[in-house]
Amino acid sequence: MTSEFIYLHLKQFDYSQLSSTSSIADAVNSKTVKSIPIQVPDVDLAMAFQNAVGFIFERIKLIQHQAQTLTTLRDTLLARLISGQLRLPEAELLLEDVT
Repeated sequence: MTSEFIYLHLKQFDYSQLSSTSSIADAVNSKTVKSIPIQVPDVDLAMAFQNAVGFIFERIKLIQHQAQTLTTLRDTLLARLISGQLRLPEAELLLEDVT
């Protein structure tokens, strides 16, 4: 079973059925998580699933990494532009190097 399979299963799981409390926030702890039923597919089905979703998860990770890089670059350049340490033509050159 792959981490992607487990992640997607746990993401769609209705945790409210595990809770034994009547509070607004359902109490989910390690004991309740361990009691979550997970159907284990046979090897062929698990491999077919991984082949179908593995690429999607890799793309998600890549895009998240790119977004973090761009956020860091934005924050760095903006701070330098506001402080006057960097002029706009220099910033444009730095952006061309990155992209």
